[in-house]
Amino acid sequence: MCGHNLERHGVLMDWQNDPELEQLFKDELDERSSSLAEGARAMSSGEVTSELAGRMLREGHTIKGTGRVMGYEGIARGGEACEFVWRFVQQGDLVPTSMLGRTLLMLAEAIPPALGGDDSAVRSEERRVGKECRSRWSPYH
Repeated sequence: MCGHNLERHGVLMDWQNDPELEQLFKDELDERSSSLAEGARAMSSGEVTSELAGRMLREGHTIKGTGRVMGYEGIARGGEACEFVWRFVQQGDLVPTSMLGRTLLMLAEAIPPALGGDDSAVRSEERRVGKECRSRWSPYH
């Protein structure tokens, strides 16, 4: 993947060519993905609270934003999918189930390896999460 470029004060910045920034991003991504995996496991075991859902949607939101800034659109989309699902759960628009939890777990675990440039697993799991959500979505909540 090509790095995300941003012009600031006439200087073109290439975030992916800064080893220190890349390492910070990797460390944050590992930490936040692990947190999303813990939330998914809690969902699988029926232990979802509004507080947990709020924390998980913020983790997904942060992955989405930093992924985009760093030029990893696949990672950003995976974070965004997590953010949306957890937001719907927190708002009561989507019922958390063990199957949805397992699906979110697979997505959370697919995000960090996408740093290697192959985000196909994230795209695959993102589609699986979408299918699971559509099968659980109730327009009459």
